Amino acid sequence: ESDKLFQILNNMKRTIGLDEKQEKQLEHANLMATALFHWKSAIYNEEWEAIPAIEQDFLTHMHLFESYENSFLSLRDTEREITMQRNEWMLTQSLAYEDEDFPISPALFLKESATVLFGVVGIGLVILLFGNIVTTEKEHKTWLTVRTQPIAKGRLIVGKYISVCLMSILFIVIGVSASLIIPMIHSGHPVLFEYPAVVTIGDTVSIISTGQYIMRAILLFILAGIFTLSLTFFLGSFVRNSFTLYMLTGFILLISAFSTSTYNILNAVWNPFRLLLFSQFLEKGPELSDWWTLLFVVGWSLLLLVWAIFMPQRASALFQASANKSPFANGKIKARIPSMLRVSLYEWRKMRRNPLFASVAIVLILLLIVDYIFISHQTDLKEEEYFQDLQALADDYNVNLVYRLQQEITSFDEDKKKAEEKGDETLIAYYNDPKSLERKEELLEDYRNL
Repeated sequence: ESDKLFQILNNMKRTIGLDEKQEKQLEHANLMATALFHWKSAIYNEEWEAIPAIEQDFLTHMHLFESYENSFLSLRDTEREITMQRNEWMLTQSLAYEDEDFPISPALFLKESATVLFGVVGIGLVILLFGNIVTTEKEHKTWLTVRTQPIAKGRLIVGKYISVCLMSILFIVIGVSASLIIPMIHSGHPVLFEYPAVVTIGDTVSIISTGQYIMRAILLFILAGIFTLSLTFFLGSFVRNSFTLYMLTGFILLISAFSTSTYNILNAVWNPFRLLLFSQFLEKGPELSDWWTLLFVVGWSLLLLVWAIFMPQRASALFQASANKSPFANGKIKARIPSMLRVSLYEWRKMRRNPLFASVAIVLILLLIVDYIFISHQTDLKEEEYFQDLQALADDYNVNLVYRLQQEITSFDEDKKKAEEKGDETLIAYYNDPKSLERKEELLEDYRNL
């Protein structure tokens, strides 16, 4: 846009001339374009340390350009505020520019990895690795043997819970260490946790360090892990095999996360499932409500553990079939059926009578329903976003046109005098035509009414 502004003002200077304000606008538009050229040159030459100072130079001339009654529409509102705060932070901390889309420095690579390792994927790995510690005992028929030992059920479950929490912390240590060591070996960049990260606090934008951002991601992951592991221990009181536990836990987490993201009334501090919306939490800055979220998560986790301890160890009828099976086909033998078909029929009946068959079928149907609702919801959001972008584009276009027309109407008499001084017959005839100004005023009114 700076190049276009410079070309427009330069053409006006050659044709009808510029007033004092427009001359200043032309000067700063030229300096903005020059700063952008130096910016591109610094990127090409990999002079990353020079970019923050060049960016500050560009922003300074942009403000001076707008101070002479003009506007720079390519950078405005929230995006402008973010750019200014980031630039000020980087200059204060004496930081060099880095590519945040494809980070190779240790701190930014850890930040990028944290969104995956300490997000929904990390929670899924924790459940797969450590969530079935009780159901595995039941599958291997060792749970009853363990219960015969002089150890209270509460101490047994709490001991297992503490062990899986410690293993989860080890998972965090391994993830952080690998994310730092790998880029340090490959690129040789130092570990700088001062690089800026953008967060929102209410309606305002703020900057925190990458170190604070990573620590916040780890803390959220620990809280989500504590609650999720408590949920798996609670569900372990109803099921006796790991597969059913995984399916049931995944379904509950999926439904709860989707409902929380869809309905604002559920996105409250008392709802521990809101921790699964990691991206929303990380995009927000620290708030007082975070302490309430911490208390509620710990409270729900303890409540689920207490239920797991005091609830009787029995399987739900929905997820566990009876041990007593009725004979196939009521005991009737069909000797005339070919042997191959008989074997196929026998195996089909075995699979159908498998207690996991009904569980998987039910969960699959429910997942399909949730998937359809999710896709429908995303379609509505995309449609709304599309129309909002169209409206914003039209508004920008109209604002630009209205501003240009206002300038032309305001300087109409002055431009007329300049045309008379130059003796340009074409422009003199245009400015002497009463309909010229009327058409501009009518056009301005039409654009204002859009």
